[in-house]
Amino acid sequence: MLVMKKNSHGFTLIELLVTIAVIVIMATIAVPSFQSFIASNRQAAEFNKVLSGFHYARSEAVKRRESILVDVESSSGKWVVTVAQDVNEDKTLDVGDVVIRNIESKDGKVAVDSITVVFSPLGRLAECKNTDSLVSPCQFLVGGSKLKVNAAGNIDKAD
Repeated sequence: MLVMKKNSHGFTLIELLVTIAVIVIMATIAVPSFQSFIASNRQAAEFNKVLSGFHYARSEAVKRRESILVDVESSSGKWVVTVAQDVNEDKTLDVGDVVIRNIESKDGKVAVDSITVVFSPLGRLAECKNTDSLVSPCQFLVGGSKLKVNAAGNIDKAD
Protein backbone atom coordinates (compact mmCIF):
# COMPACT_ATOMS: atom_id res chain seq x y z
CA MET A 1 0.00 0.00 0.00
CA LEU A 2 1.29 3.35 -0.97
CA VAL A 3 1.17 6.20 1.50
CA MET A 4 0.98 9.55 -0.14
CA LYS A 5 2.71 12.44 1.58
CA LYS A 6 0.83 15.64 1.53
CA ASN A 7 3.09 18.55 0.65
CA SER A 8 2.17 21.59 2.68
CA HIS A 9 3.18 25.09 1.80
CA GLY A 10 2.69 28.11 4.05
CA PHE A 11 1.72 28.52 7.69
CA THR A 12 -1.15 27.24 9.71
CA LEU A 13 -3.63 29.57 11.35
CA ILE A 14 -2.24 28.76 14.80
CA GLU A 15 1.32 29.67 13.73
CA LEU A 16 0.13 33.01 12.35
CA LEU A 17 -1.84 33.85 15.51
CA VAL A 18 1.12 33.00 17.75
CA THR A 19 3.42 35.18 15.63
CA ILE A 20 0.98 38.12 15.76
CA ALA A 21 0.62 37.71 19.54
CA VAL A 22 4.41 37.83 19.99
CA ILE A 23 4.66 40.96 17.82
CA VAL A 24 1.90 42.69 19.82
CA ILE A 25 3.60 41.85 23.13
CA MET A 26 6.95 43.16 21.89
CA ALA A 27 5.31 46.36 20.60
CA THR A 28 3.62 47.10 23.93
CA ILE A 29 6.97 46.78 25.66
CA ALA A 30 8.89 48.84 23.09
CA VAL A 31 6.52 51.79 22.50
CA PRO A 32 6.97 53.55 25.91
CA SER A 33 10.76 53.23 25.65
CA PHE A 34 10.66 54.58 22.13
CA GLN A 35 8.54 57.57 23.19
CA SER A 36 11.01 58.53 25.93
CA PHE A 37 13.84 58.08 23.40
CA ILE A 38 12.11 60.50 21.02
CA ALA A 39 11.49 63.03 23.82
CA SER A 40 15.14 62.97 24.94
CA ASN A 41 16.33 63.33 21.34
CA ARG A 42 13.97 66.28 20.82
CA GLN A 43 15.36 67.98 23.92
CA ALA A 44 18.95 67.36 22.79
CA ALA A 45 18.19 68.77 19.34
CA GLU A 46 16.59 71.92 20.75
CA PHE A 47 19.47 72.38 23.21
CA ASN A 48 21.96 72.11 20.35
CA LYS A 49 20.02 74.68 18.29
CA VAL A 50 20.19 77.21 21.14
CA LEU A 51 23.84 76.35 21.80
CA SER A 52 24.75 76.85 18.14
CA GLY A 53 23.06 80.27 18.20
CA PHE A 54 25.21 81.32 21.14
CA HIS A 55 28.42 80.03 19.53
CA TYR A 56 27.50 81.82 16.31
CA ALA A 57 26.91 85.10 18.20
CA ARG A 58 30.23 84.89 20.00
CA SER A 59 32.14 84.16 16.79
CA GLU A 60 30.38 87.08 15.05
CA ALA A 61 31.37 89.42 17.91
CA VAL A 62 35.02 88.45 17.50
CA LYS A 63 34.89 88.53 13.70
CA ARG A 64 33.13 91.90 13.45
CA ARG A 65 34.87 93.43 16.50
CA GLU A 66 31.47 94.70 17.67
CA SER A 67 29.07 93.95 20.50
CA ILE A 68 26.66 91.20 19.50
CA LEU A 69 23.61 90.35 21.53
CA VAL A 70 21.67 87.13 21.74
CA ASP A 71 18.03 87.49 22.72
CA VAL A 72 16.15 84.33 23.65
CA GLU A 73 12.44 85.03 23.68
CA SER A 74 10.04 82.37 24.86
CA SER A 75 6.32 82.94 24.50
CA SER A 76 3.33 80.63 24.12
CA GLY A 77 5.54 77.53 24.19
CA LYS A 78 7.70 78.49 21.21
CA TRP A 79 11.07 80.19 21.46
CA VAL A 80 13.18 82.35 19.14
CA VAL A 81 16.92 83.02 19.41
CA THR A 82 17.79 86.33 17.75
CA VAL A 83 21.42 87.18 17.08
CA ALA A 84 21.82 90.90 16.39
CA GLN A 85 24.42 93.63 16.13
CA ASP A 86 23.87 95.98 19.09
CA VAL A 87 23.96 99.20 17.06
CA ASN A 88 22.82 101.52 19.89
CA GLU A 89 25.09 99.85 22.46
CA ASP A 90 22.10 99.76 24.83
CA LYS A 91 22.39 95.98 25.39
CA THR A 92 18.76 95.37 24.49
CA LEU A 93 17.18 94.16 21.29
CA ASP A 94 15.35 97.10 19.73
CA VAL A 95 14.30 98.41 16.33
CA GLY A 96 17.67 99.94 15.44
CA ASP A 97 19.64 96.72 15.90
CA VAL A 98 20.66 94.74 12.83
CA VAL A 99 19.38 91.16 13.04
CA ILE A 100 22.00 88.74 11.80
CA ARG A 101 20.22 85.43 12.37
CA ASN A 102 16.97 84.05 13.83
CA ILE A 103 16.72 80.48 15.10
CA GLU A 104 13.25 79.19 15.96
CA SER A 105 11.92 76.16 17.77
CA LYS A 106 10.38 73.53 15.59
CA ASP A 107 7.25 72.74 17.56
CA GLY A 108 7.50 74.44 20.95
CA LYS A 109 7.57 71.22 22.95
CA VAL A 110 10.80 72.15 24.76
CA ALA A 111 10.65 75.11 27.16
CA VAL A 112 13.45 77.69 27.12
CA ASP A 113 14.01 80.55 29.59
CA SER A 114 13.93 84.08 28.16
CA ILE A 115 17.30 85.80 28.47
CA THR A 116 19.50 88.41 26.78
CA VAL A 117 23.27 87.90 26.56
CA VAL A 118 25.72 90.44 25.11
CA PHE A 119 29.17 89.43 23.87
CA SER A 120 31.90 92.07 23.75
CA PRO A 121 34.09 92.61 20.67
CA LEU A 122 36.63 90.24 22.25
CA GLY A 123 34.03 87.49 22.62
CA ARG A 124 33.72 87.92 26.37
CA LEU A 125 30.49 88.09 28.31
CA ALA A 126 29.51 91.76 28.56
CA GLU A 127 26.07 91.35 30.12
CA CYS A 128 23.54 88.68 30.98
CA LYS A 129 20.03 89.64 31.98
CA ASN A 130 16.71 87.95 32.43
CA THR A 131 13.99 90.46 31.52
CA ASP A 132 15.21 93.57 33.40
CA SER A 133 17.46 92.10 36.08
CA LEU A 134 21.08 91.05 35.70
CA VAL A 135 21.79 87.32 36.09
CA SER A 136 24.94 86.05 37.78
CA PRO A 137 26.16 83.46 37.00
CA CYS A 138 24.78 83.52 33.47
CA GLN A 139 22.75 80.29 33.35
CA PHE A 140 19.36 79.44 31.93
CA LEU A 141 17.26 76.37 31.21
CA VAL A 142 16.80 74.75 27.83
CA GLY A 143 14.39 71.92 28.42
CA GLY A 144 15.77 70.05 31.41
CA SER A 145 19.38 71.13 30.85
CA LYS A 146 21.18 74.30 31.90
CA LEU A 147 23.25 76.37 29.51
CA LYS A 148 25.92 78.60 31.03
CA VAL A 149 28.06 81.42 29.72
CA ASN A 150 31.10 82.27 31.83
CA ALA A 151 32.93 85.62 32.04
CA ALA A 152 35.40 84.61 29.33
CA GLY A 153 32.47 83.99 26.97
CA ASN A 154 32.75 80.21 26.94
CA ILE A 155 29.40 78.54 26.40
CA ASP A 156 28.77 75.10 27.83
CA LYS A 157 26.25 72.78 29.41
CA ALA A 158 26.06 73.34 33.18
CA ASP A 159 26.44 70.36 35.50
